[in-house]
Amino acid sequence: MIMTTPNFYEGALNAIHRGLITESDLDRPVRNVLRLKFELGLFEHPRTPDQARIAAAIGTREHTELNLRMARESLVLLRNDGTLPLNTQGSNVSTTAQSFSSVTHDTKPDQQKPIAAASVANQHTIALIGPLADDPKNQLGDWAGGSGQVSWIKEEPRETVVTVRDGLQEALPHNYSLTYAKGANILTLEADPAGATFPDGQPRPPIQTPCAPDPHMINEAADAAANAETTIVVVGDVIELVGEGRSTATLELFGAQTALLEAIAQTCHDNHHPWIVVLMASKPLVLPQCTSQAAAIIWAGNPGMQGGRALAELLLGKIEPQGRLPISFARHSGQLPIYYNQIRGQHGSRYADLTQEPAFSFGEGLSYTHVDYSNPCLSVEGRANDNIHGGRLQDVHMDDILRITVTLHNTGQRPCVETVQVYVRDVVTSVSWADKELKAFQRVPLEIGQEARVSINLPVSNCTIVNAEEKRVVEPGDFDVMVGHSSKPDDLLPVGFTVVAENR
Repeated sequence: MIMTTPNFYEGALNAIHRGLITESDLDRPVRNVLRLKFELGLFEHPRTPDQARIAAAIGTREHTELNLRMARESLVLLRNDGTLPLNTQGSNVSTTAQSFSSVTHDTKPDQQKPIAAASVANQHTIALIGPLADDPKNQLGDWAGGSGQVSWIKEEPRETVVTVRDGLQEALPHNYSLTYAKGANILTLEADPAGATFPDGQPRPPIQTPCAPDPHMINEAADAAANAETTIVVVGDVIELVGEGRSTATLELFGAQTALLEAIAQTCHDNHHPWIVVLMASKPLVLPQCTSQAAAIIWAGNPGMQGGRALAELLLGKIEPQGRLPISFARHSGQLPIYYNQIRGQHGSRYADLTQEPAFSFGEGLSYTHVDYSNPCLSVEGRANDNIHGGRLQDVHMDDILRITVTLHNTGQRPCVETVQVYVRDVVTSVSWADKELKAFQRVPLEIGQEARVSINLPVSNCTIVNAEEKRVVEPGDFDVMVGHSSKPDDLLPVGFTVVAENR
């Protein structure tokens, strides 16, 4: 990040001439910079980037494996009617696909090659549609571009990025072909009418203008969906709409993406084909009403360089969904704020025309199986006999450690990794405070049919509020502990404890 404006040097000299600062005011920071350069030996031995060291440190096998593991564990399955995982049998991988679009598969950013259609007996077809289905740049997210001060690091290492299209082509069985259509454009960039630069000389960013639906592109995508058994649509954000200095007025999908989704929803409904939405976005977008017809929804965030491979593995059931939402998703931008740990009673129970419940809640995320929670209980670590009264653990002290125990049972036909979440509510507080707060979680692997008793420790000292004196304290009184699958009330099992006042 450049920490000086283009007019800094001229402005500094002008400030000296006007008597606003002295030369010694500038000498001090300059002296510090020069001292460090001398200590590093940069004047005696100027160093340029070592290409061999860069190659050895960037994009290594270890980095790639870590990137893939992070992508696998971060994908969040938000809805599934049983369509996922896709039921594909066979181990041979097809590296061919047909394309309904003039957009062709990128082997390198500057080399585009059309993909021939695969001809295999008993052929099945999956349609992959959407502006982000084969977009290596936006898959990486806002902070993945090259630095203006580190020009020797390539901005877009296309050969190291696996898009969703790449990943499916690599992973699909030999008797499956993949059709691809972009379907929609998202935005165009226009010069800011206020001028090319700000008053301090820094360049003004361009204005993002939404693209209108292109009937030809949408028809092309609808044709692909009509001729496929399953359709996957990848939509979301682009880097021009996210990150520093890029607030948006709404959370709706930008450009022609909503029109594309509506067309695919209608086509798949008419042809009785399932369709799947993959949301590739770094913020919680509001999905259009038509996505209520989607068989499955996956939130991928910015899945990184190996994101396409991880998504393909998830879609085909080669890995289990493990991710959980780090933020709640609104049904409508007017519903905001929608974060899970709001102050009690901040908005009442609902809007006049809309529920207060989010579309998807903090901590939410499905797996390909089902896990039952039962028999939650509380105890104090190291205490022989617990005093339970009225369903609450009594006589808890502020320096105690609570043990929350719950039984998990994988009742489905797939293994999973269940994220057990522990929320705490201070029932009566001296100041306004959050209704509940996540205080602990634990990831628990479960085999098919496995039942496990899981214990999580929680120091009482973590159950604090900030009081009127601006001190973080544990107040005596009743607390609710809620353990379960997500922050949704229906997913949580309650237990409670009472903190006694300390004699001081």
